[in-house]
Amino acid sequence: MEDVPVPRPQLNADDVPRDVRDLCRTLWDAGHAAYVVGGSLRDVLLGRAPKDWDLTTDARPEQIQGCFPGSVYENQFGTVAVRRNGVEFEITTFRREHEYADHRRPHRMEFGDSIEEDLARRDFTVNAIAWGADPRGRTMEPALVDPFDGAADVAAR
Repeated sequence: MEDVPVPRPQLNADDVPRDVRDLCRTLWDAGHAAYVVGGSLRDVLLGRAPKDWDLTTDARPEQIQGCFPGSVYENQFGTVAVRRNGVEFEITTFRREHEYADHRRPHRMEFGDSIEEDLARRDFTVNAIAWGADPRGRTMEPALVDPFDGAADVAAR
């Protein structure tokens, strides 16, 4: 029988590397929402080792840079590059859906205000999963956010 990863229904904090949790904690401590998003969560749920870890937040790029001295913001999409222990992480401000020229880069970009809004614009349900928290009155306990049942789609392969 093939060695096929068995999907897991949940994600534990220990599944997220310490450096990634520390990045989230820095944003939470500054009063911002912070979530891990995308393919890394899909990979963890499948039992695979993620290649990279992307984060999203309500913080605007200048606020992200204020939280992470030495970070770099050189694009128009709200993505700030933060280095930790020799690894580069991308932290992107929540965005709203708009028309896309190539299914990846929007004709125009507009920042969003919620994780649900950000997840709604993503290409596949399995990439519309997030793990994190929002200290702005919602929840401070990191949890899986899966408004489009992406984890069920991962489990169904």
